Amino acid sequence: MARWCGWTLCFTFTAWAWPGTMAEDDCVELGTEMRMLQLGTAVAETEHLSESLHGKDAQRLTAGRHLRNCGHLLGDECDPSANFFCSNNCPVHSHGEDCYRPVPQVMAEHPGEDGYCYFNFTGFWVSPLKDEDPDFVDYAIQGINGLRGPDYHGHNQGRLLKYHFEGQVVTTYMDSSHYSFDDLYGYSLGYLQNQGLEPSMMKNSSHWIELSKQKCLEIQEKYHFQDEELVLADWLDDNQALATKVFCAANLSMELTLPSIKARANYKSMQDCEPITARDFAKHHYIKCLLGYPNSASDGAYLNVRACLLEGNHIGMGSVSGHELVAAVSNAGGIGTLGGVTFEVQGFRKEIQEVKRRLNPGRPFGVDLLIPKLGGTARATNKDYTHGALPEMVDIMIQEGLATGLLVRHAPNFPYAEAKAT
Repeated sequence: MARWCGWTLCFTFTAWAWPGTMAEDDCVELGTEMRMLQLGTAVAETEHLSESLHGKDAQRLTAGRHLRNCGHLLGDECDPSANFFCSNNCPVHSHGEDCYRPVPQVMAEHPGEDGYCYFNFTGFWVSPLKDEDPDFVDYAIQGINGLRGPDYHGHNQGRLLKYHFEGQVVTTYMDSSHYSFDDLYGYSLGYLQNQGLEPSMMKNSSHWIELSKQKCLEIQEKYHFQDEELVLADWLDDNQALATKVFCAANLSMELTLPSIKARANYKSMQDCEPITARDFAKHHYIKCLLGYPNSASDGAYLNVRACLLEGNHIGMGSVSGHELVAAVSNAGGIGTLGGVTFEVQGFRKEIQEVKRRLNPGRPFGVDLLIPKLGGTARATNKDYTHGALPEMVDIMIQEGLATGLLVRHAPNFPYAEAKAT
């Protein structure tokens, strides 16, 4: 039985034990498909974000605007005066007046309250965690997958970026413009794998929250932020300005950015701009700490699962749909989903075999491939994420035990569009 999942083609398998091996990757591999994390690091993608907010995500976001017992918008529309789409809704929010006061003072008046609930949807990424005992790995994965737009190039692919940051050169691949901020952000905070924190530490959510609390306390001990620096409305307005500063550090043009954002970031040109600093990153994260340590812990989990620090200050990407967690989800009664687009052909086969080797008898799992519409009215940035290997990858799925049919959406000329396995 095949199912369409947004930009993702999902195949359902019934699998059995199968021997196989998998070459080591740069980072820890984790995986499954989850909902979107509270992050707002999209860079110059107003059109894409606007479409998603008014498309398949509209119901989710509309519900987020009106959560019971949380802050909410006074109407159904985001504030049109924000410097980026739906990024500062303080003028139309039930707790709008408190947006312009220091966060420490506001939260002191509401002890024990989740700041992401109190200020829910002041920015499109601000919404409370749904669980009292959060599964931070799951939240991280849905955040990573949720920020993969049509410009996603694939695992450890895209333009090589060189950040000039605090006297160091840090490199990463620009696999998606959304991640360009996050990689350096995680590096600066020390949240990347191989910087002392690993995904296995998230299994105990209380322990991970405590680790986040300690990091928050260290940040304030180092930077001594004053109350007047910690105003929520400024934090919301600074979100895109910080992204602009990150691009300055990588010597990337932001000429198409809105003038209000460039002015806030002190950006005049590629040659005359203000690069991001460790203090900028620390303040951005510290406000999440003030809004509740589970929120800063969720932010740190996303950054940790997303990437790792390798030799030579290079940031490598971990696959977010690896065999271990896929099998674990399926064995627990769900349907773990393997993200196929991050693998080369042979690695793809081995990864499927590794999932099957770990499955309990009779347990299903899913495999997904990104297959956007190409040509015609499609986005100019759309591409074949399999680099021409889609037919071969479909053959592999059939050979490895695809028990039902598949449907390829937006690929009318693909010869396997109605392929079936017996």
